[in-house]
Amino acid sequence: MTHKVRLRVKCEPGALQRVLVFASKRGYEPVGIQVRRDGERFEMELKVESEKPKMLLVRTLGQLFDVESVLGMPDDNEEGVHEDAPKEVE
Repeated sequence: MTHKVRLRVKCEPGALQRVLVFASKRGYEPVGIQVRRDGERFEMELKVESEKPKMLLVRTLGQLFDVESVLGMPDDNEEGVHEDAPKEVE
């Protein structure tokens, strides 16, 4: 099953790599990525393949220090945006 998530990630050395490795090690194989720098942050759309639920990916990515917010996006057979896991930014 293909899942899509949108993330806001701090522009720190290795931050994007940590997101990809973190997802992959938890059984979500990255199959597509789009990244755009927006000032001090990266706006990232990540597409992964996994039989695991998307909500688990959203929750686990939200635990990374560099990740400011994670938003589950509709998969190819879904509609709407859901499963938001924002983090407080200091």
